[in-house]
Parts: sequence; C-alpha cells; structure tokens
Amino acid sequence: MNKKIMVVDDDDGMVEYIKTGLELYGFKVVATTDGLQAVELAHIEKPDMIILDFVLPGIYGDSISKGLNASKITRDIPILFITGSMTPEYMKRISDAKKSGFMLKPFEMYNLKERIEKIFSQKAQEKQ
Repeated sequence: MNKKIMVVDDDDGMVEYIKTGLELYGFKVVATTDGLQAVELAHIEKPDMIILDFVLPGIYGDSISKGLNASKITRDIPILFITGSMTPEYMKRISDAKKSGFMLKPFEMYNLKERIEKIFSQKAQEKQ
C-alpha cells in the first residue's frame, strides 16, 4: 500500500490513535498537532491524503484547506475532515470546502480505513 497520510489534530491521543492504527494497516503516517504548520508540512511531506481536525486552536480546517488549495503542489490532495461536533455551520463550511468528506469523532479504526480506501478509489477513478 505505502500511501502517505498526514494527520492534523490538536489532541495528542487522537493523533496517536490514528497514527498507530493506520501504520498497522500499512500506511506511512506523518502527523502534527499544530494546525498552523499543516500547510507547510504538507508541502514538505507531499502526502497522498490529509486527515484534518476541523476545529483546531487558532484556525479552522476549512482555512487550512484554502491554504492547501492555493498551492499547485497541494491542491489535489484529498482531505478528510474529522470533528467531535457537527453543527450546521461546520457542515456548511465543510461542504463549501469541497473536499473528500468528514467523519465524526470518535470512530473505529476500521471505519476510518474503509473511508480512506473509498476516497483513494474515487480519486483513482477521477484520473481515468
């Protein structure tokens, strides 16, 4: 498999949960708890997908998404937003970001894996 996934979440426990689980499934994982560094890290690491907490200290996930979309290097990276609370405002902002979807926390690792595989499959079909 060897796809690289970047995880951005301010909760160390959540980062470790996702990182450990995805590595067991064969993914390479890079992570940060600092949303403000996410765009820079994406440029350095060039992940195949980003799992992005929607609510981070000092910044929302859709703002990070806009920063990624502004760059030729990162604009095509699929983003899966994760959040612990889904308000109508968050739902609209995630929808407006036009990325690959969202999942509510907490979630089971196998559900995350299935979602990731579905996104990669859709991305592969788009390229055909």
